[in-house]
Amino acid sequence: MVLLLSWSSCSTGTDSPGTRGSSTDENTNQSSLDDYKRQLQGEWKRQSYPYGTIEFSGSRVKFVSGEGAPEPPQFKSFDIALECPDSDGASAAYSFDIALTTGSGNCDRIDLSKDALTIYFAGSSSGVVYYREGTDGDSKVGNDATDRILPLEPGFYVLAGTDCADPANAAWRYWTGEGLNGSTTKACTMQLKRREGDTFTVEQRCTDTYDQSQSTTMMTLRIESVNRFVLVDDKGDRQFELCENAPSWLTQ
Repeated sequence: MVLLLSWSSCSTGTDSPGTRGSSTDENTNQSSLDDYKRQLQGEWKRQSYPYGTIEFSGSRVKFVSGEGAPEPPQFKSFDIALECPDSDGASAAYSFDIALTTGSGNCDRIDLSKDALTIYFAGSSSGVVYYREGTDGDSKVGNDATDRILPLEPGFYVLAGTDCADPANAAWRYWTGEGLNGSTTKACTMQLKRREGDTFTVEQRCTDTYDQSQSTTMMTLRIESVNRFVLVDDKGDRQFELCENAPSWLTQ
C-alpha cells in the first residue's frame, strides 16, 4: 500500500526577497530629490557665454541658448531623478547628482553645488558650467551679508537619527555661518583651503569652551544639501542633519 502525504504551504508573514526596506529607500530618495529641486530654483548663467541661461521656476525650466534664437524660449515642465530612465546601469565617465528630463525624450545629467551646476547634455561627456545669477560660482552665497564659506543653512545639526532635543555631546554641531561649534569649542571660524565639487577642506580655529585656549584643526566636509552635511574623518563618515529648532540649553 502506498501512502500519499500532502503538504500544504503556509504564509509566514515575512517580506518577500527584495522588498524589505523598499518603502524607506523610496522615501529617502524622494527627500533627496526634493532638496535638489529646491537648490535648482532661480536663474543660472553660463560661465563661457553670458547670454546663455537656464531658469528653474517651480516644476518648469527655460533654456536660453543666447542671442539669435529663431523663437523666444518658453518654460516647459521638467522632472528629476537619480538616474536617466533608459540608463543601462553602467557608470558614467563623470560624476553627477541628478538626471533632468523635459518630455523631449532627452535626459541630461547635472552635477549640482550651491552656486554652480555642470550639465551634461544627452549624448555628451563634456559638461557645460553655469553659475547662479548674482554669484561667481564659488561656495559663498550671493548678496548674503553672512558670506558663508559652506553652502549650509546656519543652525543646530545632529547626527542623523538623533533626537534634536537631547543629543549626546559628540552628536551635535552648531553652524554659525562662519564656523562649526561643538560641545567643547566656541567662536569657531573657518578658512577654505580646497574644494572639490561638494567636498570642502577647511582650516578651523576655535576657542576651547573650558580653558579658553585656542586650537586650529583641518576638517573635511561633504555638503549633501543646504541642511545636511557629512563630516569625513578618522572616525568614518558621519552625517549631520539640521534641526528645526535649537535646544534651549545651547550657547552659541
